[in-house]
Amino acid sequence: MKLSEELINLRQADVHIAEATRRIEHQQALAASLPAGIEKERAEALLAAMRATLVQFAVHREAIVENIARLRFDRPASGRRAHPAVAGIRAASPDER
Repeated sequence: MKLSEELINLRQADVHIAEATRRIEHQQALAASLPAGIEKERAEALLAAMRATLVQFAVHREAIVENIARLRFDRPASGRRAHPAVAGIRAASPDER
């Protein structure tokens, strides 16, 4: 995947996380306003599912961030991607020279 595509994916992930957070806040208010009973239990069950989904959104976002870092590291100065045979080779640090 290209760096530009991953940056688009990161923006989309951020939008999804922001929207999910707003929906969770709304669901929390709704669940808190309901009297005890089956409707409150259902609202709280939905809230738990929404929170679990938000966690997965965050995990996915972190994977995107890691991929972006890898793509930026692997990219040579010319802007072209390093050949797979040399992508894992790093330059010697000043202490190693």
